[in-house]
Amino acid sequence: MGEKEAITVKAEPVEGSELATASAGMTPEQLALRYQQLQELIQRNVLVEGSDYGIIPGTGDKPTLYKAGAEKLAAFFGLSVDMELADKVEIWEPGSAFFYYRYRATATDKWGRYATGEGSANSREAKYRWRTVKERDYSPDIHGPAQKIKRTGQYGEYYVYRVENREPYDLVNTLQKMAQKRAYVQAVLLAVGASAFFTQDVEDLAAAGVIDADERPRKGGGSRSRQQGAAKPRPRQQAAAGPASEPAAAAGPAKINAQQMSTLAEELKKLGITDKELGRSLLQAVVGRSYADTRDLTRAEGARAIEYLEKLGTALAAAGIPADQRLAYISTVVEGGEAPSTDPVALKSDYSAWANAGLLDDDAEAGNE
Repeated sequence: MGEKEAITVKAEPVEGSELATASAGMTPEQLALRYQQLQELIQRNVLVEGSDYGIIPGTGDKPTLYKAGAEKLAAFFGLSVDMELADKVEIWEPGSAFFYYRYRATATDKWGRYATGEGSANSREAKYRWRTVKERDYSPDIHGPAQKIKRTGQYGEYYVYRVENREPYDLVNTLQKMAQKRAYVQAVLLAVGASAFFTQDVEDLAAAGVIDADERPRKGGGSRSRQQGAAKPRPRQQAAAGPASEPAAAAGPAKINAQQMSTLAEELKKLGITDKELGRSLLQAVVGRSYADTRDLTRAEGARAIEYLEKLGTALAAAGIPADQRLAYISTVVEGGEAPSTDPVALKSDYSAWANAGLLDDDAEAGNE
């Protein structure tokens, strides 16, 4: 309790950014300046979409701030971020092993104004608790109770078993780093008042049990928690105002074209995804709704999906994920109703967590069944 962790980040504020930190007690003029500065960081690509922030499929149009982006904000606004272990539970006994860590991050500016954030992670989160085993390898005596899941591969339908991870000990370091990341991002968001631009990592919040994973939209529709009082999503490109734009609005969104569909197929193939069901499930997670056929997508959704697939391919290479394990990793993430991150740092961390849990070793050939 109260044990300090050596991950302090210190930086001097950029000239002109003094009024943009620690929103409590700020005047309207100071708040306006902070808002303007945050806008400029995004518009000038100081904060880069895909590596510093991005849209998590199924969580709405408000982007999620990644740890890399939070570190840039801390440097720009001259924040020192101190991390403290607030609580932990470590049960090492076989059969009942459980690990829980809660960290508290305090972001302080040079005037002493501060904001705190807390983040936790535990070994019973779904992404750490479960692993999948191929049907031919499953044994009740070895793996214990399991859930049988049907999948569709290149050669037809097959089954895998979802079993509880019996080796959670390898996750201790991963859980600590995840809890620290969650606390860090929250503290920086509060310190610079960036919540108007970014949200906490909704995927992390669901995994931590802060929100119900079933509340997240997976195959169409918004979550109940986000629909209540939420602002309407803004389209990426708005039509010009005036009477001339009204007929186009009445006609509805333009449908995906043949060139886009061809490009989607090519990008999926580059990732090794030849199973139509897996490809559709991945794209549904990206666009945030279900559809029966690729032709049901809009042109904007097609462009967004192509951009995502291109970034994912680049991120997989940058994260150093072995080519022969990428398909298994993607399949595992998509099975949970999500899409892999396009942030190489976040991607590598998530991949490592799954690899340590034994998921990829057992599932590496799942897509080729």
